[in-house]
Amino acid sequence: MRFLLVSLLLVLLGLPFAGSPRVGYAQSTPAPGFNVDVVSTKAPNHPGQARLDLYASIPFNALQFLKAASGFSASFDLYAEVHRLDDRNEIQALVENPAWEATAQAEHFTATQSPLNAALTSRSIYLEPGRYRVQIQVQDRASGIQMRQELMAEVRDFSPAVTVSDLILVNDFSASTQSIVPRVSDRLTVQDESFKFFYEVYADTPAEVRVERVVIRTQKSKTLPFLGWFLRRWRDEEPIGEVAYHYDAVVGLKKGRNPIVVTVPLQDYEVGEYILRVALRDADGRVVDLAERAVSLLESEARHNGRDIDEAIDQLAYVAKARDLRYIREGTSKQERFERFMAFWQKRDPTPATPDANERMDEYYHRIDFANRHYAGQTGGWQSDRGHALVLFGEPDEVEQGQANADVKHPYEVWHYRRIGRRFVFIDDVGRGEFRLISPPWDERSSIR
Repeated sequence: MRFLLVSLLLVLLGLPFAGSPRVGYAQSTPAPGFNVDVVSTKAPNHPGQARLDLYASIPFNALQFLKAASGFSASFDLYAEVHRLDDRNEIQALVENPAWEATAQAEHFTATQSPLNAALTSRSIYLEPGRYRVQIQVQDRASGIQMRQELMAEVRDFSPAVTVSDLILVNDFSASTQSIVPRVSDRLTVQDESFKFFYEVYADTPAEVRVERVVIRTQKSKTLPFLGWFLRRWRDEEPIGEVAYHYDAVVGLKKGRNPIVVTVPLQDYEVGEYILRVALRDADGRVVDLAERAVSLLESEARHNGRDIDEAIDQLAYVAKARDLRYIREGTSKQERFERFMAFWQKRDPTPATPDANERMDEYYHRIDFANRHYAGQTGGWQSDRGHALVLFGEPDEVEQGQANADVKHPYEVWHYRRIGRRFVFIDDVGRGEFRLISPPWDERSSIR
């Protein structure tokens, strides 16, 4: 309990979540966290397999830049582990573990401190259709700091005559080179006039197919797929929620790869959770293949990542004192509560000279969003024990996982935070994937309650 109070005090005093910076580096405090995405596409030269593209986008302020001959430079290593899962989503085997190097360049010192600048890197691997767990770790060479993300992937079966790839948000697409610049995030903002997403349709022979594209606004964030964009493979079911965008047309396909970029206007869209859906239908209207993913539309990623201001206020529970929460909630209107909420974070802004960015607030709500996407259950993901630990301390340096067997009664996870000298042990004692923190009496450090 003591270290929780110390951690909260550090946050309230405006100090960083994790360790102190090393002397001589460009930034003052590297911010943990980065974005990842995986996309499966057809691989004509690999029979029986599909290509899985791994994307990672690392914010500049999560890296340590060093002075270079021209500007500043950061180098980092990436390691991925891809485990195949069975029908119960339990690990069968490690099937791929690619590793690669990447660099980031910045002309000016100020650019190295901005979370809006990011280094984009990718790697492609080839897998059989099925479900996989993908872990990607980034290690900054200058500081040694490690960051890790994990997500689930369903590698599509592209053996039928007509199929569709996964959907991916994009910042840009070149028709001449048939290449994309991905947007490695599932978050959009109302300041965006529109957004683009990309997919491919594959045909064994020239054909016509009815393409239906839908953007569906779901009722609540908890109705999203449990693992972000993880496919639910609706077939002939009616969409659940409000249809915000709809396109339906018969399209002629050439043999092979048919790349498609879609621009969706965002005028009059409400803040909330959405599903992007592309369905291919035959002449009788039956769905022959389908792809979908989840996205979030936020008021402003630079201001706050709350789906709703009152929800965002509730999520301050881990870093705000009771009197601060009471004061913010007592605002007589939504606008007044928003102003008090922003004033709370402005006092803790590590870079007040940049009014359009508050790195500490952005990082906090990024962790909230991550917890909601990965640890939701009977409660919101941020309210779970694993979510509580992640929001306060960020991604662990290492996660040990174990399944129930003759010697171990329940599945478990051990989260190691070497940078703060702590570990947390979680068990799934009800069998629903909702891991509970255990607090043995001989290890008071394990408690976050």
